Amino acid sequence: MHTLTMQSIADLTAVERPVVSMWRKRYAKSDNPFPDPVPGTALFDVAAVAEWLRETGRGNNAEAPDDAVLFSSLLADVSQDLDRASLLLLLHSVSGEPIHGISPIEAMRVVAEVGNERLMSVDDVLDALDDEALLTGIDELAEAAFGAARVLRRMVDDGSSRAPHSDELLTGTGMALLNEIVAEVVRATPDAALVPASDGGLMLVNNVAPRLVEMQRPALGADDELMTTAWQRAVWRSMGAHGFHIAPRNDEAPSILIGQWAAAADDDAEAFFDWIGYVSMSLGPSSRAMIVGPASLLVDPLDGASAKLRAEQLTSGDHYVAPLRYVARLPKGMRSDGSRRRLALWVLGHVPGGDKRWTTYADHSEHGLTPAENAATAADVIAALAPDPLKHAFVRGLPRYSEFVLRKHTLTWSTTDPQVVVDGAALARVWEARDRCSASILDGIDVVGAQAGSGRSPISWNQATKPGRARLARVMKGVRLSDGLCDAHGAGTARVIGVPEVRGRVAAGTRKVDRLILEQVSPRARFTEPGDVVYVPTGSPSAIVDQVGGAVVQAPARIVRILPDADGDARLLPDMVAADIAAQTGSDSGAWHLRSVDARSAEAMRTATRRITVQRDELLEQLSALEALGMELTDGLATGSLTMEVRDE
Repeated sequence: MHTLTMQSIADLTAVERPVVSMWRKRYAKSDNPFPDPVPGTALFDVAAVAEWLRETGRGNNAEAPDDAVLFSSLLADVSQDLDRASLLLLLHSVSGEPIHGISPIEAMRVVAEVGNERLMSVDDVLDALDDEALLTGIDELAEAAFGAARVLRRMVDDGSSRAPHSDELLTGTGMALLNEIVAEVVRATPDAALVPASDGGLMLVNNVAPRLVEMQRPALGADDELMTTAWQRAVWRSMGAHGFHIAPRNDEAPSILIGQWAAAADDDAEAFFDWIGYVSMSLGPSSRAMIVGPASLLVDPLDGASAKLRAEQLTSGDHYVAPLRYVARLPKGMRSDGSRRRLALWVLGHVPGGDKRWTTYADHSEHGLTPAENAATAADVIAALAPDPLKHAFVRGLPRYSEFVLRKHTLTWSTTDPQVVVDGAALARVWEARDRCSASILDGIDVVGAQAGSGRSPISWNQATKPGRARLARVMKGVRLSDGLCDAHGAGTARVIGVPEVRGRVAAGTRKVDRLILEQVSPRARFTEPGDVVYVPTGSPSAIVDQVGGAVVQAPARIVRILPDADGDARLLPDMVAADIAAQTGSDSGAWHLRSVDARSAEAMRTATRRITVQRDELLEQLSALEALGMELTDGLATGSLTMEVRDE
C-alpha cells in the first residue's frame, strides 16, 4: 500500500496543511467522509484519498486525483536511489513502453538515441535493469502519472526543494518573470544552444523547458561540472525526457548562458564575481548570458574589496568595457524563502558592428509580478540586445552609452532623467533656450560644455539621506494633524502643506492651522525653510518645493531639507529633487535615485533658478492680468456699462 502524509496531501491539493485538518473534521459525519488513516499510523491510503478528491473536487489542483501517486510514499521510496531512478525514467520516456522486461537490444537502442554517455551509458542501464523492485516502482509510477516525464519532473522538483538546492528556489510568480525573459531571448536567438551556468541556472532552464517545447526546442549545452551529482543528472534527464537534445557545451558555437546564484551572501562576493567573470569570458561573438543574483552585489553601491571585484568585471584598462546590455533590480516577492533580499538581473552580449555600445538600465522594485509587467520587461531586454537600442521604444528601461557609464562602475542609474549627452548638444540647447527668453537669466554666469565621460551618476536615496558628514539631505516626518484643524483664518496661523497641496488639489497657503492649537497637539512640530522639498511617498510619489518656508507639513507628507555644507563634491538642488521624486514609479524609497550637481556649479544653478522663478512669477502675473483685462472688457461691453472705439491717431 502506498500512502500520503497530511503535508503531502496539502502539497498535492495546493492548500495549506491546516486546510487538510479542517477537511477531516468537517466531513467526518458527512455522506462522504475524509478517509481514515491507516490503522496505527498518521498516513493515508493514496487510492482512498484520490477517490475522495475526485468525488468532492476539493483543493486547488484539478489534477490532484491523477497526481496523487506523485506525492506518495512510492515516489519517496523510488527517489532514494535518485541516480538510477532518473536513468530508468528517461529510458521509459524515450522507449515509450514499460521497462520491466525490456530487452538489452532495445535498451542499447535507446542509449544510442539519447547519445550522451554522461546521461545514459550501456553499463549504467544494464546495471539498473537488474533491480526488480526499482523497475516495478518505475513502471507503476509512470503508468499512474500517464508518462515517465511527469514522474521525473516531480522527482526533480522534490529534490530541488531540499538542501542544498532549496536556497535557490524562487516563487512561482518570480519564476514566471524569468521564464518570460528566457523564452524571449531564445526566440530572438534561434540558432543558439541554451547553456545552464550554475545549479540555479540549471533549475531555471528546467523550469522554462515546458514553455520552450510549445514555441521551439533549442539544443541544450551541458557543462561537465554540472553533471557530477545525482540531482544534476536527474535534472538533465528530466529535460531529455521532454524531448530536448543535450550535447556537451561548446563555447565556440552561439550560446545563451543562464546563471543564477540567488543565495549568494555579501561574504561570497569574491566567489560570486569570479563566477560572473567565468561566464563573461565564455561569451562568444554571437552568445548571450543572463545572470540572476542578489541586488546587493549586482546593482547596489559597494565599497572596499567588493567594489573592486565588481569593477574588474565591468572594465579593465583603457579599452575593455563589459558587454553588459541590460541591468535591473527585480521586483520583490522573488525568493521562495520569504527573504527580503532583492534580486537583480544582468544580461550580457556582444553587439556586432558599430563603435558605440549601450547598456540599458531599469528598476522594477515596485513593479508587480504580473503577466503584463513580465512581457514588458522581456521586451525591454530584447530591445537592449539590439545593435542600436535607441531605435526601439522601451517600456521601463533607458539605454546609456556603456563606456560612459560602466567606467564609473555605476549599476543603478535613474531611468527618469534625460538621456546622457556626450557630444556637446546640451550646451547648444542651453543657448537656444536662453535666446528665446526675454530676461537675462544667465548674466554673470558662465556655462561651458563638459568633456564626454564627465557626467554624474545618480545617487541612491539611502546614500543621499544616510546620516554622516557626506549626507546631502535630511528627511523629516510630517505632523499628524487632522483636516478639521486646517481651516483656521486670520493672524496667528501657519500655512499647512499636506497631500492636497503636494498633489496639486489645492494651492499652497489655502489651508492654515492656528499656532496655539498646533502647540497643543504637536509642540515639537518643525516648520519648513525656504527651498525645502515637501513630498508624499505613498501611492504615486509627488513633490513640491516650498519657496516661502514657515509651513507645517501634515503627515504622511515629509520634508527633504537640502544640506548645502555636505562633504564631497556632490550637491542636491530642490527643484531637481522634487522632479526626481515625482518621476519615481513606486513608493519604496530604497529604490529611488536622485540626480546631483557638482558643488562648484550648485550656487550658480541656485542663482539661475531664483531668476527663472522670479521671471516666471512675473510672467504668470502678467498673464493673469491679461486674462482679467479681457474678461472685464467683455463683460462691460456685454452689459452696456462700457463702450469702446479706436482713437484716430
